Amino acid sequence: MDFFVMRDRIVSFFRDTSWIYKILIAGSFALATAYSAQLRIVLPWTPVPITLQTFMVLLSGILLGRYWGSASQLMYVFS
Repeated sequence: MDFFVMRDRIVSFFRDTSWIYKILIAGSFALATAYSAQLRIVLPWTPVPITLQTFMVLLSGILLGRYWGSASQLMYVFS
């Protein structure tokens, strides 16, 4: 299955749901961002570790859209 077809199915499913369900999905992405920030890959040549937090931020923006993706990250920042 092509990535764009899968993304379009997820986006259309998310678009047709109620706002309570959207808040729950945004909260789950905020929780997933918090957990992925704890996973880190330490590289020997740099003192800065690589975390999966950046991946989760981008994934929430792609799957949830700009408004609900940013809402999920604001939930993460203010929690």
